[in-house]
Amino acid sequence: AKREAAADEAERKREEVKAKKEAAAAEAKAKREAAADEAGRKREEAKAKREAAAKATKAEQTVKMARPGATISLFGFGQKSENSEAPAKIRKPVLPKTKPVPRGVPTISKWRENRDGSISGFISGSPAFDDGDAITTSPIVSGELVGGNIVQTGSGSRYYLDAATAASGSSLGAGFSLFGRNEDSFTTGTTKNPDKDTKKQAEEAKAQRLAEVEKKKKDLAEQAARKAKAEQTMRAARPGGTISLFGFGQGDDNANASRVRPPSKIRSAPRGVPTISRWRQNRDESISGFISGSSAFDDGEAITTSPIVKGELLKGNVVQTGSGSRYYLDEPSAASDGLFSLFGK
Repeated sequence: AKREAAADEAERKREEVKAKKEAAAAEAKAKREAAADEAGRKREEAKAKREAAAKATKAEQTVKMARPGATISLFGFGQKSENSEAPAKIRKPVLPKTKPVPRGVPTISKWRENRDGSISGFISGSPAFDDGDAITTSPIVSGELVGGNIVQTGSGSRYYLDAATAASGSSLGAGFSLFGRNEDSFTTGTTKNPDKDTKKQAEEAKAQRLAEVEKKKKDLAEQAARKAKAEQTMRAARPGGTISLFGFGQGDDNANASRVRPPSKIRSAPRGVPTISRWRQNRDESISGFISGSSAFDDGEAITTSPIVKGELLKGNVVQTGSGSRYYLDEPSAASDGLFSLFGK
């Protein structure tokens, strides 16, 4: 009986030990599962944080790379596109370059981009303008508008965008204007805005100079012919005859009347033709003044056209540049003898 009791006690103890081991194993398994769940939850949180940071960085880069005046959609930030499975290429922001200016390429500093794709700024290193002249190019068709880059217009003119002054010149803000509205802004010097770009202006000026030379040759030939005619008249005159000296060297009144035509004045600007008021004529046959009714400039903005090749420079006339741009001339500047300046000098 004692042996049986001892055997039962030993069996009971073995069962207790076995039950404890099973309970400890179950508890350890439960802890491992809980730890695995916690680790998974932390991984999901870290992944969500990384995705949010990546979206914020992408949004910041998009804003930095946007051109002045561009429209940026805010509804796409933080949303997946249909092609989100493919890794999106993030465009790196273009940093200002500090390479030297190429030889023969004019530099534009304190520049900004206009609504029509042209740029305004202060030029240097150009044979057609004085250093520091304010200009506006024709629309840019090649090159990124970033400081340190070389850009090109539709006619082939190239300009180097000054990297050192790109930020201060309102290429990053729409509030800058070379021709501001207040009086303090009219102290920067005379503007020489090319209605088209510098290369085209140089060609037009050259053609105009050639035309002036031909005109002078023709005038000299006419004067020589009139002088020869006067000499013949004097030799053929009878002794004691009366000769009128007032006709020598002068054309016939009817001939002058046939050549000089009265200017065709228009009371108001034709539809679609910008008006230039308070204007004056420059040495290169261009005109400077204040424009209105133009899709490329704000009303009241100071401009300088390219040389005028058609139309008389009189109030009420429509004139045309070599590139085809037309302007209606309103009241001219009150100043005389070429002393007018858009900037009060």
